[in-house]
Amino acid sequence: MRAFFPCVSGVSRQSEDVIGKLLAHRIGNSRVTNQPITLRSALESCGREPVSTARRLMALPGEAAVQDLSDMLTKFRIDGVRCPEPEKYARQALKRAGVEFTLAPLAGEYGHCATALLGIAALGVLLAFPTLML
Repeated sequence: MRAFFPCVSGVSRQSEDVIGKLLAHRIGNSRVTNQPITLRSALESCGREPVSTARRLMALPGEAAVQDLSDMLTKFRIDGVRCPEPEKYARQALKRAGVEFTLAPLAGEYGHCATALLGIAALGVLLAFPTLML
């Protein structure tokens, strides 16, 4: 049902609470200041405006958003240490914000392949048994 929300008038997937959940996702702790590091502070330190970046990420398909956010987190460092698994943290943050990952990245391609194979099989049957065409 959540997939239809952007189509309904007056309902936006990018509501402020969703953006807030994404930006409040905790990435780790600074050993120097002993303060929690959130996605908001990570984006700010990378020179990105957090709210507009979060809105753009929420507008992307799930896998594209994960890839984009993990690219940003790759550049981010906590106390000089690189993020060990940027894709894992990106997926967790987006999942917490409500992004759904229902299909594998190439799942749409399989549908086209199956349709093509079904058409080829039907053509083969019709060529093997020409009387079926009558």
